[in-house]
Amino acid sequence: MKKRNSLNNQGFLLLTVIVLIMALTVIVIGFMSISVSQITSSQSIIDSIKAGEEAKGFAYRYHAGRLSNTAMPFLSAGISEVSDEKTFTSSITIQTSAAPNQTDRYRVTTTY
Repeated sequence: MKKRNSLNNQGFLLLTVIVLIMALTVIVIGFMSISVSQITSSQSIIDSIKAGEEAKGFAYRYHAGRLSNTAMPFLSAGISEVSDEKTFTSSITIQTSAAPNQTDRYRVTTTY
């Protein structure tokens, strides 16, 4: 009779270990999926910051060209730069006003 009781305890222990392994597996998979989604959202934030910096650099090139009265061939074609295997393409739209001081309104668009 004593042998049967010890065998039942071993079966119960095996069942408990299997249930704990399954529960821990579910918890680990949950943490891994949260980690992957955080990496993906972090990468999109990094890309938007890079796109903003590319747009600023394009605007600075435009202003430097205007101040030095040099030809700016990048105005018609735009600029493409590769960073971390992504291509960032910047283009500019210029509207010159007819006011006496001929001010420019421009919009820099950067896509990736």
